[in-house]
Amino acid sequence: MRYDHIWRKTLNDNEKVEHEFSIAKKYRIFVLILWSFVAVIMLLSNITVAILIFICGYIHYEYLRVTAYAFTDKRLLVHTGLFSTKSTSINYNKIIEVSVDEPFFSRTLTSSGNLVVKTGGFDHDVTLRNIESPYEAKKMLDRLSHHA
Repeated sequence: MRYDHIWRKTLNDNEKVEHEFSIAKKYRIFVLILWSFVAVIMLLSNITVAILIFICGYIHYEYLRVTAYAFTDKRLLVHTGLFSTKSTSINYNKIIEVSVDEPFFSRTLTSSGNLVVKTGGFDHDVTLRNIESPYEAKKMLDRLSHHA
């Protein structure tokens, strides 16, 4: 598994990762190109600003790269963070509704969308942002949550 180092910290005994994924690769590449383009434009006016913008863009790219999601046989796991991390766990029996949100530009430019999970335990929705094939992820989550 690609994110085995993360899941080792969060998995319970006898729990198995069924599917792991992250932010869509096309989305990460698009963000890196966009930040680089902005940095080049700023380079024409001020080298210091261009370097700072490029560094911020690279940090943002790395943040996207370390965002990880997993469906286990018991729950949904969300792990985000680069310098400090946040881990969220949602038991399948707490999920009330799952919906897909595909903003126009994300869908057309990066073939990605969002999976929005409404739960009974959180005061806000949990959104898995810019994932590849959000409808397939929803089908898998629906299947796993019904079997749990």
